[in-house]
Order: sequence, then C-alpha cells, then structure tokens
Amino acid sequence: MSFFDNIKVFNKKSSIRKEVDDIIGKLPSSDIIAKDILNKLDNKKTKSIFDKDIKGNYYVYLNNTIYLSDRQNEKSNYERLCVIAHECIHSIQPKILQNLNFILSNLEVVIFVVYLLLFFLKVNIQKIYLVYLIIAIFPLVIRTILELWAISRAPKLSKEYLEEKNVDEINVKKVENVYNFSTKLLTPFALIQIFFENFKNNYNIINYIL
Repeated sequence: MSFFDNIKVFNKKSSIRKEVDDIIGKLPSSDIIAKDILNKLDNKKTKSIFDKDIKGNYYVYLNNTIYLSDRQNEKSNYERLCVIAHECIHSIQPKILQNLNFILSNLEVVIFVVYLLLFFLKVNIQKIYLVYLIIAIFPLVIRTILELWAISRAPKLSKEYLEEKNVDEINVKKVENVYNFSTKLLTPFALIQIFFENFKNNYNIINYIL
C-alpha cells in the first residue's frame, strides 16, 4: 500500500481504519491480551491492572506493573494491541538499564535543584551546570534506547499474537502493515515527547521552588 493509503488509518471513517478496528475489536479484552503476551514472553512476575484515572497505558518499573487505561483500551481501538505489546516489552528489558534510568533520572532532579538553589544564592554555578548537563544526558539516552527497543519490537510481537489467535492471514497482514507504518511515522514524535517530558519535569520543579 502507498503512503497515502496507509495514512488513512488515522481517519476513523476510512475503510482501512474500520477494517483494522474490527479485527482488533474481535480480540479478547486488554487485560487478557496483556496476560497472554506476558506469558508468551515467559514473564510471570509482571502484573497488569486497569486504572480508570489514567489517560494512557504505561509500565512502572518500581512495582513491576503495567497499567491499562479504559480510555485507550476500547475493544475497537485499532492500536491497543500494539500499545499493550509495547508495555509488555518494557517489562522484560534488562534491569541494569532500568535501574540506571531510575537512578540517573532521580540524580538529575537532585542536581537540578542544587543548581537552582546556588543560582538564587548567586554562587558560582558554572561547574555545577556542567555536571547537571552531563547527568541529564545519560537518562535521556537510556530512556531513548528503552523506548526505541519497545517501539521497534511491538509490531512483530503483535503479529505473532494475532497468528497464535488464529486470525486470518489476510487480516494479520492488514494489521501488520498499519502497525509498521504507524511505528515508522510516529517514532520521531515519540522521541520528541521524551525530551519534552524531561523539560516539563524541570519546569515543574522550578515552579515548585518558586
């Protein structure tokens, strides 16, 4: 399919969107999909629960839990299988990377607060600023690696899940094409979001201190 044919999936009224919505809509509920995929990944430790108060799906490393949003997991939502697969992949990523991401992210916050305090006290902060920049880069790099890992693997894992559920080969191909296209198109925006969220967190710290 051409680029212009594929991009129609973002239009809820398009035929390709309705077809893929219908295919995904016939799958089990999202919590069952999550459990099935976790079992497929031989992960019996991660939990998956619904949370009505959240807007999107996400994985929390500290309590090893995948949170599923009611809003993002309507049965007819064409992307829900790929999104759930994405979060399940996060749950099996190397703990050393997840530990580093957690430790460095928190260290970045601490150094940022120290930097602000020294700035307001009019202390020479050039060295502290350099340390902050170095520390800030590492969690961004690690998180980018973790996200790209999950993003690139999710379409294939979704395809394997559909095949195991004995979905018709033609329908599997339709979903695979849509997921591969969406992944390639939206990956740059996902990376931008990572940097934006980091900036937003620092901005919230500034507002809190002030």
